Amino acid sequence: MSVSGVDLTVNKLTVPNVNDKFGFLSGALDEIESRIADAETRLASILAGIDAALVVSGLLALARGGTHADLSGTGGAGQVLKQLAAGANITVAVLAASELSNGVSGSGKVLLQNSPQTSGNTALGATGSFGGGSVVVFIANTTAAPGSNPTGGGILYANGGALTYRGSGGTVTVIAPA
Repeated sequence: MSVSGVDLTVNKLTVPNVNDKFGFLSGALDEIESRIADAETRLASILAGIDAALVVSGLLALARGGTHADLSGTGGAGQVLKQLAAGANITVAVLAASELSNGVSGSGKVLLQNSPQTSGNTALGATGSFGGGSVVVFIANTTAAPGSNPTGGGILYANGGALTYRGSGGTVTVIAPA
């Protein structure tokens, strides 16, 4: 081989091993990945310890007492916070009757306790027709009169507008005719 008029004989051409020159980069990348993983772990630990009262924006996880939802643009008349399943995000919506509990299941029949009182008219079985009265009780006509005797008490119902009572002995008495 001739370079600038000088004859050069090369018996062996040696190319430096790339790993010898640049192997440190591979080790450096491994170190960077390790440090990032450590930083993520430390950050998760720090965030888990932050008092929920200090969070002013973002989503606070259910596990930290939050809703895991942005509720800032929701709400309104008749809206409630709801969780549709265990572990699910909290949402805002109207509460359906079927979501109310009777003490056992979500039947829509609410169990009232501790002598509930009403300050106005009360309707049983239908929308009330109060005849202009105030603080009165409306009982809708039965769609099926009781066919068997109650145990340990009696059944009060309206039948064709007549206030009717069936006792545990089977006696049916019209208390007030229609």
